[in-house]
Amino acid sequence: MEQQRAEVLKTHGFEAYKNIFKKIHINFFLQHVCFKFQILRTLGKGGFSHVFQVKKQEYGIIAAKVMNEDEFDMNEWRTGFHLTFGNRNPFILKYHSMQMYGFNAVILMDYANMKV
Repeated sequence: MEQQRAEVLKTHGFEAYKNIFKKIHINFFLQHVCFKFQILRTLGKGGFSHVFQVKKQEYGIIAAKVMNEDEFDMNEWRTGFHLTFGNRNPFILKYHSMQMYGFNAVILMDYANMKV
């Protein structure tokens, strides 16, 4: 994998490197981690992450934010988790957990559909 990364970076430049490996990481998530989740649909895609509506047995229907480990900041996530932990305010989105799968960080959080 490292040799493949170096070759893409050398021949195509950094932007191509980022785009190619972002797709590889999302595909890894979809192929190897889906047995733990039932993916219902894609909620959104951004420059740093993809968000899926998933069903997980212990939580029900939730959102799973999948981001490259290079874009993930553990301290930022930990702060958000501690701020929402034990909070009963229904207007604050709650984080359930964060797990690393390969090169991806997966954040499980409440799904808020806003009736749309």
